Amino acid sequence: MAQLSEAIRKMNMAITERFNQLRKLYVLSDSVSRSESLADIYRLGLHAIEVGVGVSRSAVLLFDEQGVIHFEASHGLSEEYRAAVDGHSPWRPDTTNAGPVLVPDVRQDASLGHLWGAFEREGIRALACVPLTNQGQLLGKLMLYSDAPREFSETDMGIALSVASHIGFAVGRERGRQRR
Repeated sequence: MAQLSEAIRKMNMAITERFNQLRKLYVLSDSVSRSESLADIYRLGLHAIEVGVGVSRSAVLLFDEQGVIHFEASHGLSEEYRAAVDGHSPWRPDTTNAGPVLVPDVRQDASLGHLWGAFEREGIRALACVPLTNQGQLLGKLMLYSDAPREFSETDMGIALSVASHIGFAVGRERGRQRR
């Protein structure tokens, strides 16, 4: 009987957690549709990522007109870290069909060796780099950071891709307004 009670308790916790994740995505979607400022959308998006995926640090970076990627918003990252990795992207700005880049342990990825010192000082052990796109154009990336080695799940990536889609739409819409 105790095992059944424990199983029900865990199931209820999982349902509550999923409900909270979906609620954060709804708030983000509603904010985008009501044309809130990009700063508000970034803040809500990063909060949705942190709650939905369970990471304590995240960031939005966008390509500038020269094709260099820069931080637009971040949470939980030091100025030193942002300066050290500013300009780094796994994709070129003209990349089409960019997919997420998942690094379960930064210490095991030799292609990031030049950034190991920055990761070490910041306490980053795993990361996910999710493309921000709008109408097929790569705009930047949404970054998720973990303090411990981590395999990001399909559910994690579903949430991250949903948030990235909302942010990408909002950035694309704002850039369209600015061109007028």
